[in-house]
Amino acid sequence: MSWFFIYIFFFLRNFYVGSCSALGTLIDALMLLGRLSQLGVLSLRDNKLQYLPSEVGNCLELHVLDVSGNR
Repeated sequence: MSWFFIYIFFFLRNFYVGSCSALGTLIDALMLLGRLSQLGVLSLRDNKLQYLPSEVGNCLELHVLDVSGNR
């Protein structure tokens, strides 16, 4: 993983994932999202999610959380 990708990742403001078939991978990614201090929009529509990892609660700038269409 290059330093440029890591830099972009940590300043990510919007994250959209819809109808993801790799649910386990999505949960792993959500656990990393807790490190994103600038994340403002998280859209996880139609992913068959049953829960969100507690790490999502660390996204202090989060002002939009869309979990519609999940279980």
